[in-house]
Amino acid sequence: MNGIMGVALQSMQNDAARMERISMNMANALTPAYKREVIVEHTFGDLVQTGMNVKQQTSALEVVTDQRQGTFKVTGQNLDFAISGNGYFEVSTPQGPAYTRQGNFRVDAQGRIVNQQGYPVMGKSGEIIVRNSKPVVDASGLFIEEVNAEAGNMPATSAGQFKLMEFEHASDLIKVGDGMLTAREGVWGSQSKVAQIHQGQLENANINSMQEMVQVMQTMRHFESMQRIAQGYDEMIGSAVRKLGDVS
Repeated sequence: MNGIMGVALQSMQNDAARMERISMNMANALTPAYKREVIVEHTFGDLVQTGMNVKQQTSALEVVTDQRQGTFKVTGQNLDFAISGNGYFEVSTPQGPAYTRQGNFRVDAQGRIVNQQGYPVMGKSGEIIVRNSKPVVDASGLFIEEVNAEAGNMPATSAGQFKLMEFEHASDLIKVGDGMLTAREGVWGSQSKVAQIHQGQLENANINSMQEMVQVMQTMRHFESMQRIAQGYDEMIGSAVRKLGDVS
């Protein structure tokens, strides 16, 4: 395929991939703690330096997750939690541990703190089991049981403490759906020492709807310009072939 036509068609495919990610971002604008995804297009120099096959032009595209923290919104719900700083809640699933920043939890029939899919949220000593549906949690993620007034001045007891995990690189985690991520094979996280819990709040998606709309317009205009180039080139080749036929 001619280079000009190839570049135009490849650019249109890249724009289509970019629109798909923008649409996904817009659809999750209200999803707690959702992290927007963007398409990064590597330059020719990047491909050479990383040893990529330059002929495989689709490898020039990479999906990157924007890890910036979203703003917090106050819900006033005791089982809503937001994390400030680098950290994830650990959730136990049938496929193994998963990680999430979506802190809209609930208490199941067994008294366990679980996520919206019913998977138990892990504490430092295992599953967190509470005696009431309105626990008090401090900034370190420690569950403080209410003091029984009839018991005098006995100290409050704890039902457990959130196990907040962190990973050295954002690329160490893979999205698996429902706001959860899993660690890549051979990657191990560590317990965060800086993350803090904010009870009664949820982290918003880090999506600016206006910014996404601007991206939509820019992508559509670029797609249309590449489409005109492809059509113009096709018409030029067709005209040249007709003239060549007339000469013959």
